[in-house]
Amino acid sequence: MSNDHDDRRHDQRMNVSWPATIITQNDQIWPCDILDVSWAGTHIASPAPLVLGEELILDIPNLGEFAARVQWQHEKGYGLTLLLGPDLLLRHYAEHIGPDMQDADLKDAKDHPDPKGKI
Repeated sequence: MSNDHDDRRHDQRMNVSWPATIITQNDQIWPCDILDVSWAGTHIASPAPLVLGEELILDIPNLGEFAARVQWQHEKGYGLTLLLGPDLLLRHYAEHIGPDMQDADLKDAKDHPDPKGKI
């Protein structure tokens, strides 16, 4: 049985399947797959040996670089918190692009203001 907090967190997440790259503070580059995005962050799968609290850059082709911090980890990947600033556009992009970036209209996502007024 789930509680209201878990249901809200799940509802706020959007499942995607986007390839990306992680750039660590010591300039190591690792591949990753973005599994879902929310207003606050993203869930990724990567072979990178990240640690809790580590800050990094999430580089998403055609969308840009997003500053993030490792918030949680488990056997299925990592949870990243997007840091303050324009990085919060990631969820906005996901809503316009959808789960498969190959079918994306990136120009449309970047040209329209955030409908929820969160950014």
